[in-house]
Order: sequence, then C-alpha cells, then structure tokens
Amino acid sequence: MGLLVILLSGAGSYAKTIEVRALQVAVIVPPQADDNPSHGPRVCIKFDLPQEVAGVEIGFGELALSIALPAGTDDSLAIFETFALSTSWNEGVGWIDFPTPGGDLDSNSYSTNTVWCGRDTSMTLDVTEMAQNWNLHPEENFGLILIPRRTDWQAVREARFMPEQIRSRAVLRIIVPGRAAE
Repeated sequence: MGLLVILLSGAGSYAKTIEVRALQVAVIVPPQADDNPSHGPRVCIKFDLPQEVAGVEIGFGELALSIALPAGTDDSLAIFETFALSTSWNEGVGWIDFPTPGGDLDSNSYSTNTVWCGRDTSMTLDVTEMAQNWNLHPEENFGLILIPRRTDWQAVREARFMPEQIRSRAVLRIIVPGRAAE
C-alpha cells in the first residue's frame, strides 16, 4: 500500500509538453528604396498561452518553425534571431507602422539559430525566457519577431514568406515540469 501511494503522488510531477499554434502572423519587409543590407523580411508571430499554464512553471519554451530556404551560391547557412516584441501590432502591420521601423524589440530577450539552407526544413529557437515572462506578465505578451541576419544573401532577402504558411507551420512548444510556479 505504501508503494502505491508513492507512485500515485509522483505521477502528477511528470513533465508535460503543450503545443500552441500561432495566433497572429505578419511579414514585414523594408520599403523598396531601403538599401540597408541589414534589413530584410521579418516575421512577427504572437502566441496566446493557454489557461492550463497559468500559475505553473514553464521549464522550457521553443519556437518550432518548418521553413525551407533555397540553397544559394554564396553560402548555405542562414542565421535567424528572435526577439520579444515590445509593442502591440496586428496582422496588417508594415515595416514603417512600428514606432521603430522594422519592429520594436526587446534586445534583452533574444535567441538565435543557424539553418542549413537547401537541407533543413525546420528550425527551433529557445524562447524559454519569453514564454516565462508572458506567463508571469500576460500584458507584456506582444509576441516575437524573427529576423534573418544574412540579409545580404540574395536567397534570404528575396524569400517570400507568406503569413498563412507561417501560421500553419509555427508552433510554440512549452514544457511544464509538473509543479506549481514559485
């Protein structure tokens, strides 16, 4: 009987993975006259955390995005960064519609990953800190912005990211350790 009690009390402490689909997606591109090579297409994505994570610890958060970039002649790697956005936006937002053109981001909340173009069809970025903050302060959940850093590379600069495709391919995976937040 004692063993059964231990097993039952431990059963509630297993980690649980929760997948959340994108609520809003916007693709923003610099104006055609913008010749700054550091500017390129950016993707804004917002996820609403489900009620089941309210008040519980988020142990890990990951943005998973299925995306395929064509291989270029000058390089086969693309570097993507993601930042938490710091202002609200909607799906019709454009590059110059943000108070800071290209997106108002929180440079303290950041993640990066490298993708092999022409080979990788998915990428993941660790957004644990962002998800934890959104859980503690839902009013600060403005989503995130995904920024390719090799925008001088023609294949990335000319990529045509479609919001509908990204919405169907973007997932926020949250791992909840199975204990109440401290």
